[in-house]
Amino acid sequence: MLLKNHWVSDFSVGYYLSLLVFLAVCLLLNYHFNFQNNVLDQYTDQPTRMLWYFLFYGLAYYGTCLLIAYFKNKFELFQHHNFMALSLFGLIILSIESGFPLVNFITSSFSPLSCFRLCIALFIIALVL
Repeated sequence: MLLKNHWVSDFSVGYYLSLLVFLAVCLLLNYHFNFQNNVLDQYTDQPTRMLWYFLFYGLAYYGTCLLIAYFKNKFELFQHHNFMALSLFGLIILSIESGFPLVNFITSSFSPLSCFRLCIALFIIALVL
């Protein structure tokens, strides 16, 4: 019942169609150009790889957020510091995890508990900012 209510209140043909087209184009381009192997893997063992991953993930995430803001008329979403800080924090962590050349070496040097504590501390810092 909850899903049905959400679907009825949220449904807009233009909104869902634009999301479908945007994500389909992103997936099509990604697989057509084999983006990870042909672009991202060219920067293996280089710090710029993290930037490429940030742009790669950020395009899909913020592109979808822009469509939501446009169709729901909620552009103030991008003015909320918590939203921007948490979304940037999440994308940065994801980009570091995907693109950092020494992540396996560093994480194997620490215990899982110390890695968890570090992540919690960074998350709290992002909330405060």
